[in-house]
Amino acid sequence: MQPTYLPWLGYFSLIASADMFVFLDTVQFEKRSWQQRNRIKGPNGPLWLTVPVLSKGRYEQRIDEVEIDPDARFAEKHAASLTNAYGKAPQFQVWASRLFPVLRAGHRRLADLDVALVEAVCAGLDISTPVLRSSALAATGRRDELLAAICVELGATRYLSAAGSAGYLMPGNALERAGIDVAFSDFRHPVYPQRHGDFLSHLSVVDALFMAGDETASLIRDGSLFMPAPA
Repeated sequence: MQPTYLPWLGYFSLIASADMFVFLDTVQFEKRSWQQRNRIKGPNGPLWLTVPVLSKGRYEQRIDEVEIDPDARFAEKHAASLTNAYGKAPQFQVWASRLFPVLRAGHRRLADLDVALVEAVCAGLDISTPVLRSSALAATGRRDELLAAICVELGATRYLSAAGSAGYLMPGNALERAGIDVAFSDFRHPVYPQRHGDFLSHLSVVDALFMAGDETASLIRDGSLFMPAPA
């Protein structure tokens, strides 16, 4: 999966369900995508948190090349937004102490920040799946060919895919040709107590962490379901 900024619960379902998780950081960066932003729930509804990056004249850069704008001081702004939205949540202090130091660590590259935050969440929830980055591998190619090359390099026999990849992982794809089974995530989003009105799903994982704390691991596990690829 591409490195994502404070991703949703389903992202962590993929990590927890795998024997090895690869951050796909060698594909093209998409501005205003989940790679650099996510949603939280504020007093007035959903609120975007966006990491400002340097993109002018850098249209073809890969995710692992993207630099955070050093002049934007986003970390304190995001910490303030999270505190305003969740400061009175039952598990805010515990998880703010785990995540805010990562936010404020001064990462120069977006992928480094995204990966560090995901790793901090996994550590706090005892998700021990080994992780690595595609930029550390020799695999090359595009789309399904790249995925197949990564799986072959790591000796994988089964690929767990996000549902959104179904469009180009149809029968006859490179994974199938390499003899690698494909299963698609069918994550069932849990409902848990939230602040600020009616329940909203598919928010950043921080929404569950600040409300449910370490029980978020159970929410992830209970919602995890994988379906075989269509024949």
